[in-house]
Amino acid sequence: MLRLETKTKFYEILITQDLLGDTVLICYFGGKNSHRHQSKTIKLDSFLQYCKAYKKIITTRFKHGYWFIHHSPQDF
Repeated sequence: MLRLETKTKFYEILITQDLLGDTVLICYFGGKNSHRHQSKTIKLDSFLQYCKAYKKIITTRFKHGYWFIHHSPQDF
């Protein structure tokens, strides 16, 4: 799992398998001091798709002022 944060917001990325055995990228995001959170699930067909999606998310979050909080090596 990867966790990115700003002072007021968070963004978590998790790669896992869904109930059908498909590999999916799950993104959780929202405000730190709010009960309003959302999630987004992206189905991945290959490791290359995972790498591209992961890179795009991280690049976008950095542009918006997020920084790394936690990263689990088992994601790779």
